[in-house]
Amino acid sequence: MVQLGFSLYPEGHDQESLWNYIQQFPREMFSRVFLSFLQLNPSDQALLHHYQQIVAICREAGFEVVGDLSPQLLTGLGWEADILGQARAFGLTGVRLDEAYSASRIKELLDQEREMTLELNMSVDSKLVTDLLALGVSPERLTACHNFYPKAYTGLSKSHFHFMNQVYRTMGLATAAFVSAASAQQGAWAYDEGLPTLEEHRQLALADQLRYLLAAGDVDTIILSNQFISKEELQIMIEVFETNKEEIELEWESDLVLTPLEEAILAYPHHYRPDISDYLIRSTMPRLVYGQKDHPVRIQEKKAKRGDILLANQNYGRYAGELSLALCDLELDERTNIIGRLSPYSIELLDFLKPNDAFRLRRKEGISEPT
Repeated sequence: MVQLGFSLYPEGHDQESLWNYIQQFPREMFSRVFLSFLQLNPSDQALLHHYQQIVAICREAGFEVVGDLSPQLLTGLGWEADILGQARAFGLTGVRLDEAYSASRIKELLDQEREMTLELNMSVDSKLVTDLLALGVSPERLTACHNFYPKAYTGLSKSHFHFMNQVYRTMGLATAAFVSAASAQQGAWAYDEGLPTLEEHRQLALADQLRYLLAAGDVDTIILSNQFISKEELQIMIEVFETNKEEIELEWESDLVLTPLEEAILAYPHHYRPDISDYLIRSTMPRLVYGQKDHPVRIQEKKAKRGDILLANQNYGRYAGELSLALCDLELDERTNIIGRLSPYSIELLDFLKPNDAFRLRRKEGISEPT
């Protein structure tokens, strides 16, 4: 089951304000807190104490807390000899190593402290996890998390992102990645260009970032990377997660005046037939429910493009009422109507739909029925 997480950057904020912020995240959806230590000065004891208090607050609220640490910071803190033991004493439930030690050193750390998990940076390499498993480290002691990228044009490509996800999941590790919210302006560094894992997500609405990762299905935890998301955007995040964790939601629009029957078929809960076609994703059930209704022929150019929403009309006999999504450009005849089109970003999600998957079609917000 996919879970959500969120990030905290406690410096400059008192315990009460952070506690109030933490309380907004429902425990049944959000399981962990990401806490970056990379920007900290290890000699600032007052700030470190503040961090430790915030960790305690998060643990009291029922969240796991993973601290992002670097070898340089660990040296400055004096934790090098017993990294995981010191982190557990600090209150953390896991440690993410932004820059990794050798496989043999990590195995020593895990053998020293058996109650902690160690999280690897999965954006850069897979050799380390291969070496760790070869040394006998159980994948249950390890997790993996991508980076987020504050600087524009430095985020991961989709091909690399999905390749690394597949590598780590094949080895039995839980995976995580970051999304960022437009209303949340604070991160570890003084940049305001978003904090996504995928570069293509940098300017994308949070809802669409979530829909993409949930549809792709190769990340176990999706973490909000920046701080102080608005209540309104958090509610959108929660609603999108609730809707998309079990089925893929595709956004559509239409410049037609749709009939009540067409609207009903679009709103119907759809199911991808298990017999795969290169040309269509077929949803058969609407024809069984609405096939006996009147499905008039639409007089229109019958040239469909990938992402068009097709509806078999009354001239198609037993297929009348069947809804399909075009997977490529198609030449149609008068037996099929084109009643709408997926939004550009939803078209990308077609690649993630698999036979037997449930999916829903949702009208694009701000698009009203033409009159």
